[in-house]
Amino acid sequence: MFSVVVGLLTFILIASALAGMDAAVNRTASAIGTDVLYVQRFSWAGSEPWWERRGRPYVTRTEGDAVARESRLALAVAMEAHEDQSVVFRGRTAEKVMIVGHTANAAVVRSYDLLAGRQLLPEDVQRERPVCLLGPRLAEELFAGAPPPGAQVKLRNAVFEVIGVLDWSRQAFGAQDLDRQLIIPLSRFVREFGYEPDVAILAKARAVSELDDLTEEIRGILRKARRLAPVQPDNFAVNQQGGFVNSYRRVSRTVAGLGFFLTGLALFVAGSGITNIMFMTVTERTREIGIRKAIGARETAIRAQFLFEAALICLAGAAAATLLAVPLVPVLGRWLPATLSWTVVCTGAAVALLLGLFAGSMPAHSAARLEPIEALRHE
Repeated sequence: MFSVVVGLLTFILIASALAGMDAAVNRTASAIGTDVLYVQRFSWAGSEPWWERRGRPYVTRTEGDAVARESRLALAVAMEAHEDQSVVFRGRTAEKVMIVGHTANAAVVRSYDLLAGRQLLPEDVQRERPVCLLGPRLAEELFAGAPPPGAQVKLRNAVFEVIGVLDWSRQAFGAQDLDRQLIIPLSRFVREFGYEPDVAILAKARAVSELDDLTEEIRGILRKARRLAPVQPDNFAVNQQGGFVNSYRRVSRTVAGLGFFLTGLALFVAGSGITNIMFMTVTERTREIGIRKAIGARETAIRAQFLFEAALICLAGAAAATLLAVPLVPVLGRWLPATLSWTVVCTGAAVALLLGLFAGSMPAHSAARLEPIEALRHE
């Protein structure tokens, strides 16, 4: 039973982690957008050699302006940059907030709405206005609810007026929480942090079917802006959701394969132990089996008795594994977005039942085939 508990607990924890990661990836894919390209310094797949990654130049605002000006296939083009920083409101401090510098088109490209207030305007970006949008969880942290009219928060040494709260309840895979971000004009971002950031250029296609054409158009614009010769490779990456999801699938398959191999190994040990124990049980109860058969018990009844006992051992192990998983899954959730579901629990119970039936089949068959006279003579 201990082997069953170890094997099924491993299965439940791995399956819960994979289910949670799948849900997080789906939310991230939704946040990324199926029709949005991300022009960045590196590929999401991390396929570039390290020496090439080290020498890649930043993606600049000038290049973003070139894409916005020259692209004929993009519905909208925006830029954004990120930095982690503390945000303060009247003595309340939110640590490690994702500060996002956006251009005015970001709302169109990102497809987000507001719970209250207004979006960033082109004038906000042009005039470097100290205005900001808050993620809903950040607003809750700082204001314990909706921000009052004219509320102001402090970022570094500057005061920013809150002009809206995002309606964006989606968490990206990893540590970035999109509900806990503060959006400011990109021009103001550069002014506050005092350096030219490595920006991401976001280009929204008119249709998903045009993503490949838009990718090639943007590659041409960037290569021309960077004056790359025809024989030189791209020193930037054009990322899209498909590449991100495919990279995750490869990693998750590896993790799942390793985890389920360990689970299978533990369950194999458990099955071998149950088979041996049931054979010992048959030997110890040979006379009882002979008496039952002598008074009319059929082979089917004898077989069912021992199969039931083997299955009961495994189901008890499954119940113990589930009880242990209930407090352990939230602990695992500190590092991975694990979620315990009834599907995982029921699958674990079904695996335990099948294991019990399989492990008990040979001993049950052996017990059912005993001759009554020989069994009654057994001491």
